[in-house]
Amino acid sequence: MPCLSRRLLDFSAAGAAGNYGAAILGGAGWHGSKALEAPENSALVRLPLYSPELNPVGQVFNFIKPNYLSNRMFETVEDIWSGIAGGWEKFMGDWGRVRSPAFRKRAMIQ
Repeated sequence: MPCLSRRLLDFSAAGAAGNYGAAILGGAGWHGSKALEAPENSALVRLPLYSPELNPVGQVFNFIKPNYLSNRMFETVEDIWSGIAGGWEKFMGDWGRVRSPAFRKRAMIQ
């Protein structure tokens, strides 16, 4: 059983009885595994290819990368993690920015 299938089963078991969940899958190689199965109370929603604007995690990275990681020299791996953490803190401190990736009109599933 693929690791992601195991994680989906854990997620499914943690939900309240009668609830239904969905896992949004991007373009990672393991997201396309033919052995990947959704539990009965879950669905797999695959994003179209080359659609980073639909991936909320991608939107966070699109904020952190140019503002906290690009065009900089880091002396240690810890410095890189510190840059990522600083970007995350800034991102999470701006409610409008946090809310925006999930509420884009073009990203809403009809």
